[in-house]
Amino acid sequence: MTSWRKLLFLFLIMETTPQMGFALSEEKEIKQGAAEHQKIVGRFGVYKNPALQEYVAKVGNRIAAQSSRPELKYYFTVLNDDMINAFALPGGFVYITRGMLVHMNSESELAAVLGHEIAHITEKHGLRRKSRSKVQDIVSVGAAILTGQPGIVELGQVLGGVLITGYSREFELEADQVGASYMAKAGYSPEAMLKTIEILKNKDR
Repeated sequence: MTSWRKLLFLFLIMETTPQMGFALSEEKEIKQGAAEHQKIVGRFGVYKNPALQEYVAKVGNRIAAQSSRPELKYYFTVLNDDMINAFALPGGFVYITRGMLVHMNSESELAAVLGHEIAHITEKHGLRRKSRSKVQDIVSVGAAILTGQPGIVELGQVLGGVLITGYSREFELEADQVGASYMAKAGYSPEAMLKTIEILKNKDR
């Protein structure tokens, strides 16, 4: 193995630490989320109902105030899309579609959805998922360097952006538990979390 390959491989391995996803400062986390927010709004559009937007934000902020990151500014947006979905981005950005709202039967159920998404933010699931993905990509790049076959993987994959894809079961269960805790502290019944889970389970049936 040539010396430059050894050095590059060692550098990549040093970068694959468990703290990769947590090293991002809150300022950068917010900046990253804000950049992705523009893409989300551009793709789905904001639902033109100021009263509804205000109501969702009111419920969301009530829960966020009881979270482990109450100092973070949260942004709640109802998207103009009929799919049943809700998701969050790093930095305090929470989204729920009008299609999801149609299936909400109470404020507590709305609180359950928002609490779940707020938990994804407070537990930094988006950043942790991205970190794990980077580790996998870096290991692949390292293997390509060691074998002398860089064509195995594109280096650009290591710098991939945030993608709105499903979280692992581990993260989803954690968001359920943490979100239910936030709900209870905010005065909502955590039992509503079970109802919303059923809604999400049945959305594709």
